[in-house]
Amino acid sequence: MTKQATASKASTDVAVKNKATELANIEQEMAAAAEAMAAGLQVTSDKVSTQNKAYKLPDGTLLGPTMEAVVLGFTRSHSYYENEQYDPQNIQEPMCYADTIGDTDEVPTASIEKPLNPDCKSCPNNQFGSASNGKGKRCKEEMRVAIVPKGTKEAVVLNIPPTGIKAFSKTINSIIKANGLPVKAMCRFEFNPSVQFSQPIITDAAGNPDFAIHFAQSKEVMADFVRK
Repeated sequence: MTKQATASKASTDVAVKNKATELANIEQEMAAAAEAMAAGLQVTSDKVSTQNKAYKLPDGTLLGPTMEAVVLGFTRSHSYYENEQYDPQNIQEPMCYADTIGDTDEVPTASIEKPLNPDCKSCPNNQFGSASNGKGKRCKEEMRVAIVPKGTKEAVVLNIPPTGIKAFSKTINSIIKANGLPVKAMCRFEFNPSVQFSQPIITDAAGNPDFAIHFAQSKEVMADFVRK
């Protein structure tokens, strides 16, 4: 390589590094500015209904089979209820539960006085066949996803059932790989057409112009999202 080519390459490398630094600084400034704005955003544990393959917000707004939302974060969750069958007329608190972010091994939340097992992996209630019908697990497994539906400011919870965890994880990891952070994408949620029950799936993702605000909000939400 000639001296001129070497100098040109060095100049290009410096320009690339400067550009990367500039973009990083801009994002930091945007995130810092968004901190104050995010302080006015609401945080709630209310859930998005997915009954009959239709998204319905906690305030009663019916969105139908498609919902656009920003994913702030998510946890792997296990919940054991005294009554195995869900009764919407008699909402019960779980007797034992665990929420985990990342690849950390799941263990019951420290506030539970009498956990059913020291860890989730070896718990008898977390084994296939432990459900009363002999087909599934007695302990309910799901993904709890903190989202902000498009056009709203409130963070709400979307539950992904066990059968949808693998597909959701694959898609959201692809979005993170492409964007760096899930909040940089506005996701389109629909329902898996291959199953009869309601299984939310992400079918598309576009840029999120308000990602700095949602980034600041995600830090606030995820700090309280893991059930204590």
